Amino acid sequence: MDIQFGQMKSKLISITLSLIGFCLAVYLYINRDGYLVRTYDSPDGEFTVEVYSYREWFVAPGDSGQGRGYVVLRNDKGKVLESRKANGVGTIDTVRWSESNVDIKLFATWDLP
Repeated sequence: MDIQFGQMKSKLISITLSLIGFCLAVYLYINRDGYLVRTYDSPDGEFTVEVYSYREWFVAPGDSGQGRGYVVLRNDKGKVLESRKANGVGTIDTVRWSESNVDIKLFATWDLP
C-alpha cells in the first residue's frame, strides 16, 4: 500500500508542477507586450514619441527603469511612422523636435513627413 501511495503522490506532484508551469507560460505569453512608460508630444501636436518597457521578471537592484523596450513615433492619427527596440529605456529622456525631424538623444533621429 505504501508503494501505491508513493506513486500516487509522485503523480500528483508531477501534475501540479505541470499545471503551474502551464499557467506561468500562459501568463507570460499574455503579458509579452510592453507597457507605456512615457510620451513626448511635438510642439504642434502632430506627432508623439512613445517609450515602452517590457516587463522584467528578474531585475538587479538599481536597474529599475533601465530595462529593454521599444520606442515608437506616431502621427496624430495614431499611425506608426517609426519604431525601434531599445536596450535601456530609462536612458531615453531627452527628445528635441524640429520642423523636419525628431532627435531622441543618444538613440535615434527620425525624419518627420
